Amino acid sequence: MGKKDKFFVIISKSVIIFSAGYLFSMLFIVYAVDIKNMNFLGISSWLETIYPGYPIFWVFAFKEGSPTEFLQWFFIGSSMFLAVLYIIKTYKTGLRSVSGWLLLLAGLTIMLYEDALNLRHQTVDKLAPYLGFTASHMFWFVSFRSMVEIIIYLLLGILMLTALFFILRQENKNIAAKKLLLTGYLLYGIAAVCSATREIGNWYNTFGNNILSRLYDPDRLASIKDMFHGNLGHHFIDYVFEESIELLGAAFICASLFCFLGGAYKGVANKKFTIFKS
Repeated sequence: MGKKDKFFVIISKSVIIFSAGYLFSMLFIVYAVDIKNMNFLGISSWLETIYPGYPIFWVFAFKEGSPTEFLQWFFIGSSMFLAVLYIIKTYKTGLRSVSGWLLLLAGLTIMLYEDALNLRHQTVDKLAPYLGFTASHMFWFVSFRSMVEIIIYLLLGILMLTALFFILRQENKNIAAKKLLLTGYLLYGIAAVCSATREIGNWYNTFGNNILSRLYDPDRLASIKDMFHGNLGHHFIDYVFEESIELLGAAFICASLFCFLGGAYKGVANKKFTIFKS
């Protein structure tokens, strides 16, 4: 194993270890500060200063625009950069078709844009009035918002799965990279299905409240619920569960691309990269 490919393998492992360590640390602080009501490392006092009357650590750590989401965006952005590097590297070795990687790059770009700007929510908010609906208008058991978001996720999923199909058809021996990529896809798939269906039966709120009722002291839970106007369970699943899964998904995809790039330097990548031939 050469120095370059060994370096990429080490970075790949480090991305997974760092992400898992980060999530473990955040969840431990959530347990200590939010559930046990401890002033762990002075965090409770600090939260009370920046969020008076709203000192909930899991909201700070996992909400939109939180450190967890920024880290996820960093991994997606890094994956886009690594995909470009992989395309350039393999092209220089004689590869003429990079269809799978171009599709992956396009999908990652859309994912980053959608997640950072909430593209699906903006689409619903603009489309509903235009069609004469409200976002909560029900079609049988599915709201208009859920229906549009499911369609958007399906289209993005088709793009990403097509990219995966071409990439997995590579005739190379980089099995570790493929496993990492598949794991990242699976995690993102779970998060996408959950997010797209969260308003069906309001299951996010129901499931979240069931979890919180087992974690929190009843009096403390009641006071926190007042802050969220009865939607505490929804926010808990939306923030803590969904963002954690997405972060791990982004980390595994990023790690897989480091591994693929290491394979390219090692000479693992085969020139018969996709089904398209010159």
